[in-house]
Amino acid sequence: MHKIIGFCERPPYLTHDQYREGHAGFHVSIARRLPKIRGYVNCVWAPGSDEKNLFASDNPPDGFIKMWDGYSELWFDNEQDYYDSNAGEVEDRVGPDGMQSEALNPVLAEDSEWLYIGIPYQFGLEETEIVPVVRPERFITKIIQWGAKADGLSDEEFRKIWAEEYAPLYSKCDDLFGYTLNFTIPDESSDVREKFFKSEVWGETEAPAEVVRREKFMDPWDGMAHIWVENAAALEQFRSDAASELKPLEDKLFSRLWHNEVNETVGVIPRREAWPDVYVR
Repeated sequence: MHKIIGFCERPPYLTHDQYREGHAGFHVSIARRLPKIRGYVNCVWAPGSDEKNLFASDNPPDGFIKMWDGYSELWFDNEQDYYDSNAGEVEDRVGPDGMQSEALNPVLAEDSEWLYIGIPYQFGLEETEIVPVVRPERFITKIIQWGAKADGLSDEEFRKIWAEEYAPLYSKCDDLFGYTLNFTIPDESSDVREKFFKSEVWGETEAPAEVVRREKFMDPWDGMAHIWVENAAALEQFRSDAASELKPLEDKLFSRLWHNEVNETVGVIPRREAWPDVYVR
């Protein structure tokens, strides 16, 4: 599957909770209509994330939490389906003459003009399911684990050790509901933004100010894991119990490691198997 993620920063006239309501509410209700979308979730950092670190061992970059308020993950069968999803019209609404068509790009752009600053930091991800995700029908906790590469490691070494040695250790956590590992796509084209955010509607994605914002956000980290667990305390306890295995690898892998709890809204349940021939969300 082709995975896209877009991080968003709220404007100063919205509180974080107002942004949460606008994104997880109205915006998700529009974006989940994108044609051929195979998965869509929205995440907003949990209350208090801007006041203290989630774990005592966390070492986030100064001000990093202020660069974003939430993000969306989108899955498609392939890259072209992603580009096409925001290019034409969708026919999923009933009018007086039956099904009617609507172009979503202008609707999304109009809402986004007030929902967040600039254009989302949007890019593709190479995703690996370390532990398949199971979402029970109750509230559980999702945590982002951010990692910055240690000096002396190549990108290939960093990704290989995290995927094959470090991440699998989390399968030993009794309260785990899933662990996915995500790395940016090497040398990714700006098409990931320009072919989705149409310039005549959204403005120029590669304008100097947008590039500076995006690079400032992306520079502090080299990979991220998404962890679903019963609650943050359960993950903290596991990390303490497994410290003899985790710590040597963390010292080897990371120059900086930190975590953020996020609240997840599922707009379209991610499906990695073949989809049926009928309309489903």
